[in-house]
Amino acid sequence: VNLIMVALDLQLLQWKFSATQYTTSASGLAAGVAVLVSISVGYAFVAASLVSYVAPICAGSGIPEVLGFLNGNSLPGIFTLSSFLVRTSAIVLVQTAGFPVGREGPMVAIGGCVGFGVAWLLLRRTELQVEQVFTSPGRTEGQGSLGLATTTLVVNEELFAHVKRVGCALGGAAGIATAFNAPIGGILYMFEELAVSSLPPDLAKFMCTVI
Repeated sequence: VNLIMVALDLQLLQWKFSATQYTTSASGLAAGVAVLVSISVGYAFVAASLVSYVAPICAGSGIPEVLGFLNGNSLPGIFTLSSFLVRTSAIVLVQTAGFPVGREGPMVAIGGCVGFGVAWLLLRRTELQVEQVFTSPGRTEGQGSLGLATTTLVVNEELFAHVKRVGCALGGAAGIATAFNAPIGGILYMFEELAVSSLPPDLAKFMCTVI
């Protein structure tokens, strides 16, 4: 994801400065400055529109939202496909527009979204089995009992939520490592992230972050 974002940054910047250089050579400095400002404003307008109308939860770095999720809070929409696409697109656009922002903070949320998605995919089959809980037929109304479609299947939503939070933490560490090109920094950030959340750091999380 970080590689794609960097490649898009370079392409958009190259197009912006190429258009500015061409206009300056053809029509003078004032026209070149006007083109430069217009393209930058256009990038910023698209980014602001995406955040305002498609995924308002992406307004910000995303780090407070990730920490809130790690502490067990419900934050609807933070790890959806639309918020992932909006956050990645908007940070690329605002950087190429020339705003003094970096992708380090958003990369925590982007990495957390990827980690959450991986955990969700791995858990999806089990969650579908859990959803097969049904009311046993043949009972009178008010006396129904819950049964399971498979034997000895234990419903444990808290375990599913814990796995997703761990995936989010590991993804955030991977995001910070790629943003700074510092794998050890990602490991240290993972411990910092877990220190202010309800997830205790342990050897398994450490090894997953190293890998």
